Amino acid sequence: MPTISVPMSKDGSQFDPITCRRLRGYRVGTKKRSWNILDFSEAVAALKVMSEPRWWRPNQKGDWGLVTGVSWTAGI
Repeated sequence: MPTISVPMSKDGSQFDPITCRRLRGYRVGTKKRSWNILDFSEAVAALKVMSEPRWWRPNQKGDWGLVTGVSWTAGI
């Protein structure tokens, strides 16, 4: 499987295909305007065109929250 670039937030969490997946796919966008994307590659493509990539992911307690990417790193 080829390596792709994924956004990383300031807390070090990455847009990950396992932990960021919800029942309806990957949630990306802002609090006021977000949407679900079923396919991981399509979600990454959507994040790449955002001025600030934003996605929802669970924190250490398992609560879902919105984070903003500050850099890009090699993902899976």
